[in-house]
Amino acid sequence: MINLSKFNYQFISELNKTPITLTVSVTDDIGEKIYIDHLPPNIEVFKTLDNTPSSTIPPLFVRKEKSETFRDINLREQTEYNFLISVPISKKEIKQEQLIKQNPIYPIGNLKLKNYVTLNSSDSWFEKEGVTTISGRFNFKNFIGVISFYCDSDLSNDYFQLEVVSYKITYETDFKNLLNDLSNFHSELILSLDDPTEVNLISEEIIDNVSPHVLILHLKKLFNEERLPLAIETILSNPHKKLNYINDKDNMSFITTPDIIELISNPTGLEWKKEGLLKKYFKGYSPLEFYSEEIENTYDTKENQFIKFSLEEIEKLVLELLNKLPNKFANSRWFLNNCLNIIEEYLQNPLFQQIGPLTNLTNSIVLQRRNGYKEFLQAIQSFELGIQLNTDVSEFDTTNGDLRPISSLYEIWCYFKLYFILKDICLVELKSLSSLLYRTEKGYKLNLKQKDKSCLIFKYKNLVIEFYYNRDFINQNGEIWEGTYDRGVLHPDFSIKIINNIQSHWIHFDSKYKLDNNKLQKMLRGENVQEGNYLRNDIHTAHAYRDAILGTRGVFILYPDITEEATIFIRHPNIKYKQTFSIPSIGAFHLKPSSQSDHQMKELKDFLLNIFDIFNTNEYYQEETGFEK
Repeated sequence: MINLSKFNYQFISELNKTPITLTVSVTDDIGEKIYIDHLPPNIEVFKTLDNTPSSTIPPLFVRKEKSETFRDINLREQTEYNFLISVPISKKEIKQEQLIKQNPIYPIGNLKLKNYVTLNSSDSWFEKEGVTTISGRFNFKNFIGVISFYCDSDLSNDYFQLEVVSYKITYETDFKNLLNDLSNFHSELILSLDDPTEVNLISEEIIDNVSPHVLILHLKKLFNEERLPLAIETILSNPHKKLNYINDKDNMSFITTPDIIELISNPTGLEWKKEGLLKKYFKGYSPLEFYSEEIENTYDTKENQFIKFSLEEIEKLVLELLNKLPNKFANSRWFLNNCLNIIEEYLQNPLFQQIGPLTNLTNSIVLQRRNGYKEFLQAIQSFELGIQLNTDVSEFDTTNGDLRPISSLYEIWCYFKLYFILKDICLVELKSLSSLLYRTEKGYKLNLKQKDKSCLIFKYKNLVIEFYYNRDFINQNGEIWEGTYDRGVLHPDFSIKIINNIQSHWIHFDSKYKLDNNKLQKMLRGENVQEGNYLRNDIHTAHAYRDAILGTRGVFILYPDITEEATIFIRHPNIKYKQTFSIPSIGAFHLKPSSQSDHQMKELKDFLLNIFDIFNTNEYYQEETGFEK
């Protein structure tokens, strides 16, 4: 990535030849103009002259190489940017036509940005030769995702997209790991059914029956360099072959390996003459030609036919997606074109040039056991299973661009992680996640946002464990000890209800992708955190859930960080009590989409297991004194 001082984007103008120019900068430094190959000609970028190393990532940068997932130019959350927009209209015309009153952020046409845009006073605007330059500031606050800029429809139909990203250094890695994990969850859910419906690539209805965002989610997993590409490269390095026996007829003088058995069994298939060298063997006749047997190695096996056929079907699928996907999903289209290039390169390999069409495919030991072939089959099967499931997991933001904010994906990722932890602890599922699946014309649908109806139920020893996603807690009514003390509505991201023979107890979790460990520790020590003071509200929210929702024993934040130890605060000051019990408490657990999540998952699992064992008794829990006597 290259740090930028500013960039210019020129919109196509419908009024005259003068373009509308958007200039965004983070400093007063003009910088040095640089050229990036993959940028379109109407974008200019200027490299910052300040090359002093910094402990923080600069808030404005451009990618050196084209990304299949992220926009070329990135801004940071919680950062203020200056901008200038030059439009081919005079100040007088702007005021006379009351364009500002009709659109408070004129000439920016995307009104969804009005909370992130501040225009400077019109006194600071300047005009030259009928072109007015309007100044202002962007600050995208907590938003992370794709932003679309376009000018008033009277001025331009062109649009420009950039990406607002998190301050987290591992933002991009996290995003890719999230997508891969979510596609794995899809496949695992379908496999959990008793009789999952089989989806075959040969189906011509696959495009019509699967939403584009689900297809792209699973194509990204399929084309991960460690999956389909690695499998194909392994196959090409040592392709499967078989011996092919060819029976043919040829002139006697050319025969080196005559096939006597074939001659005896099929003499009428040859031409004969009287006399000749073999007349004593064939009642005065000798054959003019003879059967011969040739043995050759061939790569035209049913297994290689399957590989070629699958690649051709994926190629068709990608082409169909490209035809259907709007141009505004630029990065997804670029990814699909890359997939197309990869497939075409493989299909042009000499190996596949000598392989015929697939006729039939029965059970094959080669596909199940041979290196490369078994990995290819597993990747294809995982893809086919995953695309059957439509969920709220979507890469597309239908209003602003290509990608959903990572915080939304992280929330759903955390839900699946908690589900698998509970499944691993309890072993017995009275109502599993697969029970929330229902059939549609497009395969299966998993709707998690059904409030109480999305409850999953587990059995642990003498406890019943209920797991909710985004459950509403409202004013407590009647004798049921759950809800809130007042008339407010609270809805933690994830809630676990623990039911024993005496009482019900609640544990809540909230996912906070943008929280990091340094800021958390500062806030817990009472220090001021200048960037993202809004994160202090996350701690306050945890306290609010703990105190306002009846029967709550603990509230915990889930956030991605590489730190291994959780931060837990037991409410009771009694040291003896703290050593025995982990509730009532608030705290935070690290849960990062990476290889390190296994250790973090174990820590969270052990914590929940400890809580379950605490409540697996007949002792009565007092609201203020816990289990103290």
